[in-house]
Amino acid sequence: VFEGPRSAGGHVPKYITNGVASYAISMLAFVFAGHEGYIEGDIVMQLYPFMVIVLNLFALIFCAFLVVKGLTCPSHEGRDASSSGNYVMDFYWGTELYPEIFGIDVKT
Repeated sequence: VFEGPRSAGGHVPKYITNGVASYAISMLAFVFAGHEGYIEGDIVMQLYPFMVIVLNLFALIFCAFLVVKGLTCPSHEGRDASSSGNYVMDFYWGTELYPEIFGIDVKT
C-alpha cells in the first residue's frame, strides 16, 4: 500500500501498487483464452466500434454522475470538494479531488 500526498483538506489517499500485475494477468488470460479456443483472437477488433460507443457513453454518464455527487454529497468534507460555479468547468475539472463510491476510491 502506497500513501499519496496530503490534500489541502487533510485527506491522504491510499493506493495499492498492483498495476503491472493486473496488466500481466489480463494479457495472459486473453492469450490463454484465445489459444484454448474460448474466444477468437480478433474479438477486440470485431467489437471495437461497439466498445468505443459504449465506453464513451458510459464515461460521459459516469462523469456527470460524479459532478452531481460531488456537489450534493462529497466524499470528504473540507476544501477537497467545491464548485467553480460553471457546470462545464465542473464537468471538465471535477468537483471532488478524491471521489469515493461505497468507500472505493474512483480514481485508483
